[in-house]
Amino acid sequence: MVVAPGVTGAAERGHVVQFYARDGELAAGAGQYLAGALAGGCAVVVVATPAHRQAFECYLAGVDVDIAAASADGRYQAIDAAALLHRFTVAGQVDAASFEAEVGHVIRAVGAAGRPVRVYGEMVALLWDAGQLNAALEVEGLWNDLAREIPFGLYCGYPESPVTGPDQRAALAEVCRLHSAVVGRPATVSQRARTAPAPARSRATRSFPLDRDAPRQARHFALELLRGWRIEQRCGVNLASDVAIVVSELTTNAVKHARSGFTVSLILAMDAVRIRVEDARPLAGAHGDPPLPVSPDHGLGLVDAVSARWGVQPADGGKTVWAELPLTRPAP
Repeated sequence: MVVAPGVTGAAERGHVVQFYARDGELAAGAGQYLAGALAGGCAVVVVATPAHRQAFECYLAGVDVDIAAASADGRYQAIDAAALLHRFTVAGQVDAASFEAEVGHVIRAVGAAGRPVRVYGEMVALLWDAGQLNAALEVEGLWNDLAREIPFGLYCGYPESPVTGPDQRAALAEVCRLHSAVVGRPATVSQRARTAPAPARSRATRSFPLDRDAPRQARHFALELLRGWRIEQRCGVNLASDVAIVVSELTTNAVKHARSGFTVSLILAMDAVRIRVEDARPLAGAHGDPPLPVSPDHGLGLVDAVSARWGVQPADGGKTVWAELPLTRPAP
């Protein structure tokens, strides 16, 4: 499974899935994808519920995309997900020929002028929510088959929901396998963090869209992991407080200064917790750990104060800022 660091350009010709806890996360992630597609001269098809279509159009209006003009010249088409799903399913059974005819017709029509096509779809999420897991997987496979015949990019949205039983876990793993990139996290990650005892070495990763609320969500994600790993307090160290400081500062920098979505990774080692935040803004300069401005009372100064060590290094298309917090208090 590939965890995508962001959504801009993530589905140029790929098949991306976003797992989201709140509709606002989906509106930001899919909205960024749709806005980038329209700005790049693509034709866009949105197959979604009425509420999500409205949320996407509000997002697009907020970034100065003229939906009315795009609709008028055929570059933007919105379709009700339930209505389109009904055209090729009967009693939960998927008709592959009808899928190709109905969905293929839409994509060929919007791309007839020679424009690249980008699609947002959530028909599979409706099937999943209805408990029709096999049908959802079949539709995901049909999307992939269609993309081999007609070039287009596809972005799917799945709400996070509790996953119970081996059948659902296996189906969720297959959902991820059928996509070229994953944004966010399947619900099983949070379930394991809450219920499983921490092994000697664990790692968890979650990606967040560019959103003012993303640092708060990232902080909650990190603290939930600490609770699951049972290391909020360790050997006289208030680890939860220190992790909250580091995650808040590094992710806020990604939003305010890098102006990008970001990926947070927490790694539990035998002697430390390592935090990594990757954003999409490259470093000036070349290799190593180039210095960043540090003020003692805020920002990276706080990271420096609570960490055993920290640094920054180039990453593909951006940079990674990391910090290491020991699990025991250093000797005086």
